[in-house]
Amino acid sequence: MKHNHILKLAASVILIALASASAAAQCSSATVVGTYRYLWTGYGSFGGAAEPPLRPNGPFTPFAAVGLTTFNADGTSSNTDTVQIAGGVFDRSFTNTYQVGADCRGTITVQGASEPTAHIVVAPDGSEILFINSIPGVVISGWYKRQ
Repeated sequence: MKHNHILKLAASVILIALASASAAAQCSSATVVGTYRYLWTGYGSFGGAAEPPLRPNGPFTPFAAVGLTTFNADGTSSNTDTVQIAGGVFDRSFTNTYQVGADCRGTITVQGASEPTAHIVVAPDGSEILFINSIPGVVISGWYKRQ
């Protein structure tokens, strides 16, 4: 009788483990559709212009941005933020494209760039996105939180 209970318990544990594995979170670009607030901070070599170029060429300076992004169902996003670079502050608006894979990792490509400009990791429920820039000479990371 005791042996029977141990077998039932082992079978239950195995079934729960299999159910958990099959219910593992799957993401897609649709996971992030909606509006997020974000904070990015870091350092970069941005050049002398008020707006940072896609390929940096100036001294290493501090960077911070706070803003809102709306990820659209068509794989684009619209963004507005306030940026501070080396003490200078300005507002900007820009668009990106994005993709999110089933493993909840993805990329963001700023409009006009030929390759991804950031890598992201999405919470399976889409509540938060972690971000790291992939532009050479720029070290910026941050997070997005769903509104």
